[in-house]
Amino acid sequence: MKLTFMALLSLFSCCVAAETVGYRAEIVYFKAVPAKKKEANVHYEDGYLIVKDGYILKSGDYATIKDQPVDQLINYSGKIITPGFVDTHVHYPQITMISEYGKQLNGWLNTYTFPTEIKFRNHHYAQQQASEFLDQLVNNGTTTALVFATSSPASVDAFFEQAIK
Repeated sequence: MKLTFMALLSLFSCCVAAETVGYRAEIVYFKAVPAKKKEANVHYEDGYLIVKDGYILKSGDYATIKDQPVDQLINYSGKIITPGFVDTHVHYPQITMISEYGKQLNGWLNTYTFPTEIKFRNHHYAQQQASEFLDQLVNNGTTTALVFATSSPASVDAFFEQAIK
């Protein structure tokens, strides 16, 4: 079964206005640090998430809470709802050079990184790459990231322009 991770929490505030929506799907989240607490993970294979005004009112097993009143029920069966992922260190200019081979750091930087980052001086190019990068973050469920640009102001401006969109 192909599972799709959904960054649903970031969508609630922009897509749901004053109505109560129920989302049926597999639900996975953590209520503590898994390495420290055995009961940290929460998993509902047939789960139900009830949201109003962008806030989660209730989550649980669908069979247990399905009678809760909602204005709309959205069925995401076969998909997973999980909180958005956080990436604490990512370089958006490196999207075009993912998995490039290098034996030593200096060789890799000189062969791939620096030539790639020079292209980001071009504002239009930087915008295109930033747009693709941000799409990939969202498509993979990442809703928060510490993102590094290049030393070129054009790459930074382009990134923020695309992020605002």
